[in-house]
Amino acid sequence: MPGASWNARPEDVSLAATTIQSSADAVVQLRGESLRSLPMLLQFLTDAEEVPATVMAECVARLNIGTSAGGPSLEAMARHVDKSTGGSVAMGL
Repeated sequence: MPGASWNARPEDVSLAATTIQSSADAVVQLRGESLRSLPMLLQFLTDAEEVPATVMAECVARLNIGTSAGGPSLEAMARHVDKSTGGSVAMGL
């Protein structure tokens, strides 16, 4: 409504500010976890010998993201796909 004013109670303002800050913290945490997953996502490049492991390790170290998230190797994922599908296509790639 034109000319209407909103008189918020201090506790409502405090709750809204806390909620906004919590949301911002969650976004920062999610972004951090995404960055920590980056080395795992790029591991296939070293598994396929496209990028030397030492070069990848140095690049990841320069990101300064702390301990990277762990995960299975490309070979382990291919074995799992083949086992689940009863085939051998993934390992053959």
